Amino acid sequence: RSAWCGGVQVTRGKEKYVSNISAEQRFELLTKLGANAEWDALTRDEVQLGIKEAERAGAEFTKFVKNGCQLALVVRPGNWPVWQKLMIGGKSREDLLAALKKGGFTVSDWAKDIMGKDAFTTLPKPKEIEFVRVKVGDLGFTNSNRLPTTTEIFTRAKELGLSLCPTEVGPHLRLSMKDEPEGDIFWVAMEPIVDSDGGPSVFYLGRGRDGRWLRAICADPGLQWLLEDEVVFSLGK
Repeated sequence: RSAWCGGVQVTRGKEKYVSNISAEQRFELLTKLGANAEWDALTRDEVQLGIKEAERAGAEFTKFVKNGCQLALVVRPGNWPVWQKLMIGGKSREDLLAALKKGGFTVSDWAKDIMGKDAFTTLPKPKEIEFVRVKVGDLGFTNSNRLPTTTEIFTRAKELGLSLCPTEVGPHLRLSMKDEPEGDIFWVAMEPIVDSDGGPSVFYLGRGRDGRWLRAICADPGLQWLLEDEVVFSLGK
């Protein structure tokens, strides 16, 4: 006869491991959890509910451990403060490039490259869109030892009611931010455009000593971002 205990299959007193975590580690962890739980603070009904919801509790505990044993910041869909309202559309890529040049903005070759791809599209008619600007950590990521990837950031943002920006938003934002303070930097959450070197890229905006610029940056699905990195999403679809 065999049975399963903590992910280990036990057969006639022998253990068959199904992961690289030993039975001793599981036993030590569960023992210490039990010893440190504040049982007196719980009622019989609450404990019974924990037994009933053991599968969900186990999943949440796994997230806790994977997050460096830190409680994840719980962020729920709500009223995100509007950072900026902006009219996009009504301009072709050629119009946008000409306007950027006239405005004295520096546009990198990388940014020009992705603007020249078919995936970079513009709306034929103007449309107003609301934007939210957040730090990556504002989306509920808290573990600086396990930074979130592009895919994880996009997935979490969608869960929280935020949307990816249309591809033309980067140049429009650059044109609108004439008074951007020095040192300001952020990237645009958008469907990445594959550049001429085959890499997925998004727009990256900022202002340094060399002026106000529009660049592109790699946004590979597995690329990790710092919790302090700032990113712009759109509200609504």
